[in-house]
Amino acid sequence: MISKPKTKEQLIYFLVSTIKLGTYDKRFLSNLETMHLVNKKPLTTNQASLLDKITSRYKKQIEKLEIHVDELLNLPWDNIPIPSLPQFTEVHLLLVDDELILRSPYKKDFVSEFKNLEINPIWNREDRFWRMPANSYTLKVTKASIEKHYTKINYCDNINSMLDSTYAYDAKIWNPTFCYINTNFYVVATSNTLQQAIKHLSFEIDIALLPRLKRFGINIDQSVIDEYLNKFSQAEIDFAINDIVEFNYRDEKLVDYLLQIKPDLIILNESFKIGYLHKAKSLIENKITCVIRNKDTQILSDINQYEFPVLITGKAATANYALKYAYGTSKVIHIVNNDPVTIQ
Repeated sequence: MISKPKTKEQLIYFLVSTIKLGTYDKRFLSNLETMHLVNKKPLTTNQASLLDKITSRYKKQIEKLEIHVDELLNLPWDNIPIPSLPQFTEVHLLLVDDELILRSPYKKDFVSEFKNLEINPIWNREDRFWRMPANSYTLKVTKASIEKHYTKINYCDNINSMLDSTYAYDAKIWNPTFCYINTNFYVVATSNTLQQAIKHLSFEIDIALLPRLKRFGINIDQSVIDEYLNKFSQAEIDFAINDIVEFNYRDEKLVDYLLQIKPDLIILNESFKIGYLHKAKSLIENKITCVIRNKDTQILSDINQYEFPVLITGKAATANYALKYAYGTSKVIHIVNNDPVTIQ
């Protein structure tokens, strides 16, 4: 017979010893056992609230033991929880010397997302905060992430001053974007490094320009699309700017679309060799390198020498992003058979 807990402190032990807990919940409750039950320290109100949430989460398991969850939630404390300090219940972002220091209440979704950001934040386990190099990009990414997951955020005076200076510009575009403004094309919200990388490109109405800008992570503004529609169709523009595209195996426009975007390498899966050899011939005549790849062929080791490689495959659409990065290509064309089926 399982003994029913009579206090919230006993509830912690009951959950750890009796209920099959998830990894994060078990770790949290085990820490409570060590830090607060063994050392006789009261919990904070924030920790007490999380204990109630965990208890409710395992309602089915608990009630199979003929114990009502509501009874457990209403159990008294031997040691009344103390109020949680704001530094542990609210987000605090500080600028300290040349680093950003972030303290935030634990949220599984936030931690999973934040630790995988390109800014490579480092978790200080002993003092329980994140640290990152202080620069404008890191601040922008960190601000966007914490504002997505938290409502109460405190910035230090230095960061508030920097943010106030940006609000004065009332900027609408913060990520690199290709725009058409006053009869001219511009890449806005750019950087010196990006400008150097794209300086060889000519900003004219050439549909081959769009996928090359996309490869550098530059968004294409609707103002550009509207201007391009004076010369190209929406289908041609969509083909140019999308990294993953589908094409019906019967559609003879594929070669024309490829010639428009001017790839310098096309990797063609073995399964499409017979049906596309005549297309490959047209491409080769236009000085485009074509490679037939089968399962025994290694991924090209020198693919980085090509400016705009394209992969044509029959793989499922869900696998195409993995293929794109595995091959190091700029675009994946997924050949499909979407002919209607007649059921008799």
